[in-house]
Amino acid sequence: MDREIITTEDGSTTLYIPELNEHYHSIHGAIQESTHIFIKAGIEYYGQKNIRILEAGFGTGLNAFLTLLEARDNERKVVFHTFEKYPLTPQEVEQINYSDLFTPEDAPLFQQLHDAPWEEDVVITPYFTLHKHQADFEEVNFHEYFDMVFFDAFAPDVQPSPMD
Repeated sequence: MDREIITTEDGSTTLYIPELNEHYHSIHGAIQESTHIFIKAGIEYYGQKNIRILEAGFGTGLNAFLTLLEARDNERKVVFHTFEKYPLTPQEVEQINYSDLFTPEDAPLFQQLHDAPWEEDVVITPYFTLHKHQADFEEVNFHEYFDMVFFDAFAPDVQPSPMD
């Protein structure tokens, strides 16, 4: 499936899949959307200092990146499990501009998320541990407890439930 990099209204990039006519993030602002939904209305609202998060769809890595920065800035311990069936290519990761929109010292953290090996715990910072699973979210049996789920799926008409 082909993917195109596009720039959203807040200057951040996202991916677009022409075949599905679907974007990974809001065209009004990828960073703005993820910050509002997952950081402000999710992590900050929850307010706990130790959080185990499950994400359905690693995608561009933006939700993980913003979570990592929030965890570091607030000294919040986060264990972040994420599933992705179709990981981005190294070329796509290079074209996404998220690390350019933050401080220069934060830029390598975004790359570390993408470079982290699959199927193992990787300590990115003292406050953020990442575990990437290369699998279809619908085919996984969970045996762990999570405090929060980041479910950022495509629209139902593009990604219908397997029960339908």
